[in-house]
Amino acid sequence: MTTVLPLIDEAMKKSDLVWLAADGSPATAAWHIWQDGAAYVVTGPGEQPLPGIAEAPTCAVITRSAHTWGRIVTWEAAVSRVRPGSEEWDSVVPVLVSKRLSLPDGTAATERWAAVGAVLRLTPTGRLLEAGESLSSDSGTTSPRPTPATTSVRIPYTVGRRAKKR
Repeated sequence: MTTVLPLIDEAMKKSDLVWLAADGSPATAAWHIWQDGAAYVVTGPGEQPLPGIAEAPTCAVITRSAHTWGRIVTWEAAVSRVRPGSEEWDSVVPVLVSKRLSLPDGTAATERWAAVGAVLRLTPTGRLLEAGESLSSDSGTTSPRPTPATTSVRIPYTVGRRAKKR
């Protein structure tokens, strides 16, 4: 087992959100828990989409500062799937369920994750991709990805809003 660098450990303990990228794909935001020196994320139907992460052997984990929200460290993680019914599953999944916001099916999520989802363990490899002086001055922002989602053109009536002067 690799020793977790103190910078990674502290940054991950204080953050609930990271960005994950694998195989040159754009980074995707993901909520996680940090337990026993590894990050755990959930993906699959009804959960956060993490394209390419579950299939990749490693991924980049971009971690932000809890105080400034700026990038503090980018580290490489070995990606592995947590098997349903294993000791690790039994220790991690209850914590994931308790931290998952707006869970539509409550504790039934455990069965759904076992059947059609994936709980992934992201273990630090010990390789820092960016930290301190090596952090890029680029903001890392990108244009929104294409989507079929739209917004309505007409704003609905709102109580208390004034009519426009003509």
